[in-house]
Amino acid sequence: MSPQTKIVSLICAAGVGSRMRLGHPKQYMMLGDAPMLLQTIRALKRVERIDEIVVVVSPTDPYIDTLAEQFPEGVRVLRCGGRERAESVVNGLIAAAFPREAWVLVHDAARPCVRPAEVGLLLDTVLSDDSVAGGILASPVADTLKRADAQGRIL
Repeated sequence: MSPQTKIVSLICAAGVGSRMRLGHPKQYMMLGDAPMLLQTIRALKRVERIDEIVVVVSPTDPYIDTLAEQFPEGVRVLRCGGRERAESVVNGLIAAAFPREAWVLVHDAARPCVRPAEVGLLLDTVLSDDSVAGGILASPVADTLKRADAQGRIL
């Protein structure tokens, strides 16, 4: 990796969260003191080597403008999300116009528990070997999140 290599994170946040039945997309669900999307951004901002964070939302997202007021410096919002995550990634890559040699970390807005140290390790791994074209940071997770009432009954 050359010292000029740019490292960016593309956060996909165009989903509607219909399975959650919240009345709003799950990336705007409160998690602790802030919406899930903001928690995700905060986690990725702790990765010192990330030069820029780009959030891809739906062109009709009614919530992003208010939340974006709380975003830290270095976060850009693009209203080019697609119907599927893959379409949002492609649209975001095109609209962001990153340098060709940039490394892009694609992340989902509804995954706020990403550990900055693990992202750093992934970067160490992929950037230390010129023959590597990419990598995936993954861990086992549950397929579905469900809400339960005070008695533990699934709603």
